[in-house]
Amino acid sequence: MAQIKLKPKVKSLITKALRGQLDGVKYIQAIGKLHTPDNKFCVLGVICDVHHKYAPKKDRAEWEVHNSRDAKYYHGEAFGLPRVVSKWLGIEYTGSLKLEFKGNYESIMALNDTYKLSFNELADMIEEQL
Repeated sequence: MAQIKLKPKVKSLITKALRGQLDGVKYIQAIGKLHTPDNKFCVLGVICDVHHKYAPKKDRAEWEVHNSRDAKYYHGEAFGLPRVVSKWLGIEYTGSLKLEFKGNYESIMALNDTYKLSFNELADMIEEQL
């Protein structure tokens, strides 16, 4: 399977954020939602939050609370990467973010939500594979 490569600066920001080494922010891991009202993030939510802080200002958005979903939205999304974030990463769509895990390629979302890999494990995999 042809693997995508993230822009080096973006990859560095994301892996540092996942490890709690960016701006002194230690993210608490969530499952199934980018960002919860109680300030937890899934791996894609951390990526969105890094975008929120480091992307060109014209491409940023504020996190919005929508009580009906018990989630915060970024660029209108609560469960997947917004298009503008995918573009910033240099990928076509969220499904492009697949990592080799136990002999198979799995989406980064599944590695967070289904396999429940830690942010440190995900950072290591992103660093090595993307």
